[in-house]
Amino acid sequence: MHNNRTPTKCQLELANYGTYVVKCRNNWLTNVLKNTIKINTEAKEDTIKNLLLYFMNIKEC
Repeated sequence: MHNNRTPTKCQLELANYGTYVVKCRNNWLTNVLKNTIKINTEAKEDTIKNLLLYFMNIKEC
């Protein structure tokens, strides 16, 4: 989560007002995920990681 390397597939990025968005290397998919996935920062880190893994498994970033 606190790693500055370029992601191989997807990464969670802190957005405005304490929400996370999932960003992917594929710009089109990033835009789709940006509009559909927002996670409150109060969510448990495990929940955030599980959601990221879900998208990495079902989407080609």
